[in-house]
Amino acid sequence: MSITKNRAVAEDIVREAFLRLWQHRHEYAQLYNVRAWLFTVTSNLSLTYIKKMALEGNLLRQLAPDTSSRATEAEERLHYKESGLLLHEAMLRLPPQQQEVYRLSRYEELSIPEIAERLHLSPNTVKNHLVKALQSVRGFIRGTGAFFIQL
Repeated sequence: MSITKNRAVAEDIVREAFLRLWQHRHEYAQLYNVRAWLFTVTSNLSLTYIKKMALEGNLLRQLAPDTSSRATEAEERLHYKESGLLLHEAMLRLPPQQQEVYRLSRYEELSIPEIAERLHLSPNTVKNHLVKALQSVRGFIRGTGAFFIQL
């Protein structure tokens, strides 16, 4: 709810997270901390929702309806384009394997086991690549001083 600012969307995301846990319960039988896993999944799903909204040009209207009335449509489009370009530039700075893992995870929304199967890598290798990629992307974004969601 704190990420999406929309109760219905937040409820859908929580349902999706529990559905994924249920569907993959055999894979996650060894899961040490279910609460942390659910937090991570719901956070990732929420951020994926925000990215989709930004790409569709609906982010400001969804997060802060009064903000969209102050900003012109051209300013909104420019902000979304700049955010997308910044994220794309951060991704291009990753090593090729991390780029591919990041792309499959964030844009195609594949799970770690699915990515591992597609790239013929172990799930631990995929997870390590993804962690490093996310750290690099966040570091790059922080280094630019940019903030994606400005309310």
